[in-house]
Amino acid sequence: MRNYRWWKPLLGLGVFSVSYVALVLVLFVVPSSLAVGLGATDADLEDQGSPLVFLLGNVSLAALIPCAMLAIWAVHGIRPGFLSSIRGRIRWSWLLACSGAAFAVVLAGFAVSFLIPVDPDAEMLDPTLAPLSTFIALAAVIVLTTPLQAAGEEYAFRGYIAQAIGAWVRFPVVPIVITALLFAFAHGSQNLPLFLDRFVFGLVAGYLVVRTGGLEASIALHTINNVAVLLVGAAYADFGDQLMSTDAPWSLVVFDVVQLAVFAIVVELLLRTSVGRRSVALALTTHGRPEHPPTGVPGPMTGGL
Repeated sequence: MRNYRWWKPLLGLGVFSVSYVALVLVLFVVPSSLAVGLGATDADLEDQGSPLVFLLGNVSLAALIPCAMLAIWAVHGIRPGFLSSIRGRIRWSWLLACSGAAFAVVLAGFAVSFLIPVDPDAEMLDPTLAPLSTFIALAAVIVLTTPLQAAGEEYAFRGYIAQAIGAWVRFPVVPIVITALLFAFAHGSQNLPLFLDRFVFGLVAGYLVVRTGGLEASIALHTINNVAVLLVGAAYADFGDQLMSTDAPWSLVVFDVVQLAVFAIVVELLLRTSVGRRSVALALTTHGRPEHPPTGVPGPMTGGL
């Protein structure tokens, strides 16, 4: 690219990180101060199962989107829409198609999970149901803000960070693997099966971004999976403990790998439909990789910034 400089990705990552920390501080400090002023205690603010605390968590992750867009615009002089796809925008018909596919795959996964024998070592849900008012409040927050939370993580890891790393390497597999590792580590303390589960998700999400030339497929899968799992969890009184869980059985890794593989296959089939050809195929080279837009701006993970 004409405006490429080796140091720009470093500067961009700095702008992305600093702006995100500053924005999160504002998002947390202001509401927390108001909550304390209204009588909330430290325990209330630390309760991950509280609708308010859960809302703040989702909003803080959604804040990754404007921070990624700020970095690519301010440092690289690239229109933020090119974080979404090589078309310079979200391809809404393609996002809708991928969301339908993700819904079908996740729903089928839930159905199959009931047929699998229970792992005796697996952590079981507390059978105590949450109060109806709490569930309704949590369900509203989940449905309205989890899509933004999932999109925020995709814009950060498979969007800006992947393109920044891609500026220094030639092969897309490098940013795919690195961002998958960063995505898994970003979830904090966890046992090996849970880490591998998130790492594999990152690998598949990264592949889908390169294969389709945009974030739509990974956003769809991330959103539908999170909404489904969270809605089920919110029905129980130990929702906060579920969110803080750091353990998962090996069976979860096997199950999720199969589910992710099925979704990737379905996306491949969708690429051959009229929606896939109209939204994606025309922007792909014969090798199946996104080509650079006419302006010379690189698409997601096609070689970097």
